[in-house]
Amino acid sequence: MYIPSNKIQLIHSLIESIYRTTLNEDAIQTISKKTCSILDAHYFALMLFSGTTNPDPRVISNNPPEFLQAYNEVYKEDFLTKAVVTTGETSVLQRIPGWSDRKNQNFLATLASVRPASDGIYVPIKTSEGTMKGLWAIARAGLSSPPFSDNEIEVFHFISEFLSDAYKRSSLSSTTEDDIAFLDYQGHILQAGSRIQATFKEVFGLGIENPRFEKKKNFQYFITQFRKFLHTPYQIQMDRLTILTPKKQYMFKFEQIPFSLLTASRSETPCAKVLCIEYQNAELLHYPAINDSYPPYYFTKREHEVLTDIFKGMSNKEIAYRMKVDESTVKRHTHNIYEKVGVHTRVELVLRLPIDIV
Repeated sequence: MYIPSNKIQLIHSLIESIYRTTLNEDAIQTISKKTCSILDAHYFALMLFSGTTNPDPRVISNNPPEFLQAYNEVYKEDFLTKAVVTTGETSVLQRIPGWSDRKNQNFLATLASVRPASDGIYVPIKTSEGTMKGLWAIARAGLSSPPFSDNEIEVFHFISEFLSDAYKRSSLSSTTEDDIAFLDYQGHILQAGSRIQATFKEVFGLGIENPRFEKKKNFQYFITQFRKFLHTPYQIQMDRLTILTPKKQYMFKFEQIPFSLLTASRSETPCAKVLCIEYQNAELLHYPAINDSYPPYYFTKREHEVLTDIFKGMSNKEIAYRMKVDESTVKRHTHNIYEKVGVHTRVELVLRLPIDIV
């Protein structure tokens, strides 16, 4: 996928719009303008499939009112939607075999009478279980406008990932995500559900709206673990952090937002989200908790080398090869490290130690 340099700023602005507002009808109008500017398109829509109490699909769009009225008359003939529902995949008007056949003429002519369009893309909205809830659509005005290219289709897919994520946590969806917060690359909390806000207050001692919140030492450890997850090679369990309180244990699980083709290092631009899961005492996971302070650890030079390699995800065999020693020597160093830190596994070790210790 290629994004022209003059569109990068528009992409950033769009993503910020998606994550800073509730996905309601007003927000979709703003998103419509920005998405159309990025793809040199003219019409944008969200279609939610009909439910048992409403036989017609719900459409929110920047199309003129007369278009929506015309569409409601012929939506059952919409062969693009049929293709999406049948295949579960994206449909592109001019790439559907026989799209201009006679059987589709009534649908195409009815829409063209109020809003001519040369090409359109439909991308399905799916739940985490794979159920389709609706689709995102974009189209170009005028029958002579150029069709969408392969790259433009990829860009709309990219944008649709953010839109679908926003849909799942919005008032348009029946799913609420009170246990999720969105963070920028520095770990600043941009948006948080009500329950996770309450958890932050209980665990870290201050509400996220408090100016001193991000200076709390406990929260600084949270940030250290988050940055390690974001910027170092992945290791088992490094996407989660477990914190024990007198009554409960909380597991924070990090998940990166797809951002590989953009510069994610802008403040106040979401690059990851964190989910909080609570466990009662009977359900406690056996991972060490963090405290307000960390005891000093004194490692030998060789132990520090092994510790550094463990944090890189290397096996004992790989560490032995790099250090040019027997694997039994590495195991002895590892055992000594476990004894000093008070853990039994690598997972516990990584969760216990602040990353700056290596």
